[in-house]
Amino acid sequence: MPTMRWTLAGAVTNVVSHQQMPWIVAMKSYLVSFVVGALVGVLYAALKVRSPAPPLVALTGLLGMVLGESGWASVVAIVRTALKA
Repeated sequence: MPTMRWTLAGAVTNVVSHQQMPWIVAMKSYLVSFVVGALVGVLYAALKVRSPAPPLVALTGLLGMVLGESGWASVVAIVRTALKA
């Protein structure tokens, strides 16, 4: 008998079928990210700990991560295209 694992992402997906709402697949990672961020915020508030970085610095770092990730994907696509030719 296969073992079943529970995950937040799986629970979100199982609530609504993909045929009923196909956008749930695209929104799942955003929802999970938001929930985890909110839980960390609650934990920080409960422990009375300040965020390790000022909001502007943190957002700038996240922007850099997003740009780096998309830049890397572009480089990989260009290299793959060049190697196929």
